[in-house]
Amino acid sequence: MDNVGARGEVAGAGAIGGAAGATAVAAPSGVTLTRLVRRVEDGPGVLWAALLPAAGLAALAWFGMAPFASHDIEASVAAGVRAQLLQQGHGWVQVGVTGQEVLLSGTPPSPGAGGAALAAARAATCPTWAGPQVCAVLVLGDFGSPSGVAAPALAQVAPAAPAAPAVSTASPAPPAAAASTPATAPASLPAAPAAASTPAERTAQACEASFIDLLENTRLEFASGGSAIDARSAPLLDRLAAAAGACPGRVLIEGHTDNVGDAGANQRLSEARATAVRDALVARGLPAERLVTVGHGDTRPLADNTTDTGRAANRRIEFKAAP
Repeated sequence: MDNVGARGEVAGAGAIGGAAGATAVAAPSGVTLTRLVRRVEDGPGVLWAALLPAAGLAALAWFGMAPFASHDIEASVAAGVRAQLLQQGHGWVQVGVTGQEVLLSGTPPSPGAGGAALAAARAATCPTWAGPQVCAVLVLGDFGSPSGVAAPALAQVAPAAPAAPAVSTASPAPPAAAASTPATAPASLPAAPAAASTPAERTAQACEASFIDLLENTRLEFASGGSAIDARSAPLLDRLAAAAGACPGRVLIEGHTDNVGDAGANQRLSEARATAVRDALVARGLPAERLVTVGHGDTRPLADNTTDTGRAANRRIEFKAAP
């Protein structure tokens, strides 16, 4: 009975030894014993030790390639924006790119062409590993005066001619000279804008055009009846801060309201909203002394205050170049 029991244990040990690696050892009384041997292999630590040098080399390669990657991004953004502009007929635009920020320049062939070019550039897409994505994170414009804008300015010069009738009453001869004035005045008009337009004025116009383009299709949102700026306006404030930073002089921030409610309350609200915008731009790095605020209340409406659409248009913030 004891021998049978021993054989049973030996058989079981033999089965285990076959799986883990076993060594048979002779023992007295004819019983076969089994010694189990455990082999310890090198674990994952050895693998990581081998990979660390490779990871270091990969990091060095990445840092070395970073400038080239930045150059490739700028080239891709420039190509995508130029292609979009050419496709929509804005070949007059020059494109400057820094990272993913784009500055458009040139002289618009007609009023509104600058805004259309900005809209086209902001919609341009570039190929990425995740598919086509919008190329630029910020698009600003530094345009000259459109060719079609000069005509209204020239028309304001014409009233200087009324002195001629006073001369015509002196004798019959002066009327002939006076009659010739209208014929010669138009020829001299084109020179007037060049004399009146200074580099500072052109810079101010370009500055204001950037603000107009930014606010053309969107607007700052405030809490109803209050001056707290809605968090959804943060991206627009970022773009406005960049545009204000590009202006060389001071920037005037004007607040306007509709005519609903008390006029005094509207005046205070317009001032508070202009101040809130100034504070938001200062928080984004602009010097406070470069930002001037004023509130006009409901005294300068753009549209009819008797309609919802008109009142919405009158509740606004405007940016202008300040002297």
